[in-house]
Amino acid sequence: MIRLAVTGRDQLQVERYRGRGGYLHREGRCLKAFIGRKGMYRAFHVEVSRAAKTKLIEELAGRDGE
Repeated sequence: MIRLAVTGRDQLQVERYRGRGGYLHREGRCLKAFIGRKGMYRAFHVEVSRAAKTKLIEELAGRDGE
């Protein structure tokens, strides 16, 4: 599992200790569901746009290829 945190207005990043956060499985179906689901808003207590979530997922995919 990875911990995601809101680090600024409509910005997400993988972060262990800072910011309002929530956890997400690295499994492909969980990542896809995360983009379309509003359930994570409860963990973050702020709205995060679909574009910000998509950007984070793309960055995670790029890390896996390294």
